[in-house]
Amino acid sequence: MVEITQLDTYRWGHLVFRRLNSNDFKAFEKAYNSSKVSINQFIDIGDFVHDQPTSVMKAIYEKNLRSQEMDQFALFDSDEIVGVANFHKMDPFPTGCQLTLWVPAAR
Repeated sequence: MVEITQLDTYRWGHLVFRRLNSNDFKAFEKAYNSSKVSINQFIDIGDFVHDQPTSVMKAIYEKNLRSQEMDQFALFDSDEIVGVANFHKMDPFPTGCQLTLWVPAAR
């Protein structure tokens, strides 16, 4: 069993893990833009792979939020994203899924 110290509680206790929403786009865009090279080397994130104007990226982000096939979560330090997790339902198996995680390069 891992012992959690008071210092660990200080370091991690203020972080919030929650589902992304429309209001999080600017934080997501900042985290993604700081990490394009490292993300693209090991994650196929489809629509976001190529440079996109902000308006196009926001439309894709909003489409993904509404998707029945994907759930998007983030770990926040105040209003800054320090980690992103995407849960994708995988066809043709109704119980299949893929979990992708990434951390902004600045972290």
